[in-house]
Formats: sequence, C-alpha cells, structure tokens
Amino acid sequence: MQMSRMPEKQLSLMKKALNRCKMHIGPLSALMLCQLLIRLIALAPAVIGFTGAGGEGIPGWVYYSLSILFYVFLVMPSRFFAGQWLRHFAGDTVKAAMKIPYGRWLGKGLIRLAKGLPWGIPVFAVLGYLVIGSAVLPYNQMWRPVQNLALIFGMEATLLGGVIAALPMLLMMILLFCFGWLLDMPVEYRLEGQDPIWERKGRMGILIKNFCVNTLLFLPALAGILAVMIPYILSNVDFSGNLLKTIQDMTKLMDTPLPAGIFGALLGIFLLLYLPLCTVRKMRNALLSDGLLGGENAAG
Repeated sequence: MQMSRMPEKQLSLMKKALNRCKMHIGPLSALMLCQLLIRLIALAPAVIGFTGAGGEGIPGWVYYSLSILFYVFLVMPSRFFAGQWLRHFAGDTVKAAMKIPYGRWLGKGLIRLAKGLPWGIPVFAVLGYLVIGSAVLPYNQMWRPVQNLALIFGMEATLLGGVIAALPMLLMMILLFCFGWLLDMPVEYRLEGQDPIWERKGRMGILIKNFCVNTLLFLPALAGILAVMIPYILSNVDFSGNLLKTIQDMTKLMDTPLPAGIFGALLGIFLLLYLPLCTVRKMRNALLSDGLLGGENAAG
C-alpha cells in the first residue's frame, strides 16, 4: 500500500509547489533574479579567464581562484538567505529573517561545502586534468586516454568514440556528486532556534525520491541546450579526421564567440525552461524540508 501511495504523495508535493509559486510569483521572481545575479558575479572571473578577455598579463588560475572565492564568500551564504525566504513562501507560518547574519551563514556554508565537496572529487579530477593537461601536455598525448576509452565499448579509438564512451562515466560521477550534496539539503532551509537539528537517519528514501523528480524537471532545459549545441558543434568540428585536426577545430570553435542566433536560443531556453522549473525545484525542496524539519507541510 505504501508503494502504491508514493506517486500520489509526490504529486501532492508538486501541486503544493506549483500553488506556492503562483501565490508568490512576484517576490519569488525577485529572489531568483537576485540569486542569479550573485552567481553571475561569482562566475564572471572564470569566464574572463577561460575566454582570455582579460589579456595575457594575468594567469588564468588567478581568475579561476577569484571565482572560487566569490562562490565561497558570496554564493554559499546567499543559499541560506534564499532558503529562509523559500521556507517562508512554502509555509506562511514561518518567518523569514529580515537581517542577514552573514558570519553565521558563511560558517554554515563552509560546513556544507566540507561535507558535500568530497563527493565531487572524481568530477574535479576530470576537470583538473582537462584544464592542467591542456596547458602542460601536447594535445595528442593529452587526448590519447580519452580516445582509448572507446576501446572499452568495442569502438575505434577516435576522439569522438572516446567522448561518447566517457559520457556515461562522467554522468555517473556527476550523479554521485549530486547524491552526496543531497544528503544535507534541508540544512539550507533550517531555521535556527525554531527547528530541530537535521538528522539524516530514516530520511534518505524521501530525499532520493525528491531528487529524482527534480532531475526530471531539469531535463527539458538540458534537452533544449543539447538540441541547440550538438548540431552547432558537429557543423564546426570535424570528428572524422585525425586527432590534431579535431582539436584544432575544437580550439577554434571555443575561441569564436557564439553566433547571435545560438546565443539567443540558449538565452530563451534559460529564461523559458530552466529558470521557471528551477523555481519549482527550489520550492519542492523548501516544502519537503519544512516537513522533514517539523513544519506544517507533509514530508511527502
């Protein structure tokens, strides 16, 4: 009976999230845009370093380090600010903090990072290899391990085959990271002095089900991005030639600004698919956390 009732409980949570989003559409939009702005500020140095827009006088790692610092000192405390207000919108009896206890939220953010980041070590290792390897290794030597991944699936050792073979592995690493980060998600919505200390025991099944539904809500935006970017990449990169030619095409493509049509399509996907569904996902998290922490909303 419990298994047969679970979809009904998940649908109930979805309906609650949609209703709350409609009820608070103005303040929610302002909150989400504020969070977006903070993340754009944190991301800006990394984009400057990646595109070379800052010139050659400053090493790329300086820009990446700035983005990391901005993420720690701006984005992480802002997650708890957003969590307070989302919890307020999720349950009208909950009072959101009008003051910003930056130091306390920063400390909680550092603890959140310390618990969640180790789950992302495989992903960080891959990214580190791509960034550092591209700077210190010859292209043919750097991409050879990726090519050889194609042999695992019985394909020819080409860069395209290696990338195709690497995608399921990278997806598993990302899912592992998301799972580890998920473990303490309700902490961001916890009201100090009003809620009990968050305990994971006995709650993982509920969190995983919520994560699965939220992943489905992310897929429309991902599908839209892939539908735009895959034809664009395939039309500009020759994967059938030798490795050096493929890498030259990829490097040239990365150094070329996105055409206005492609950029406009991605912006439209972000505004029409990603941002609205992200708001629904965040509201689902707030409702679920309210229930798990003893608020008025049911945990299902």
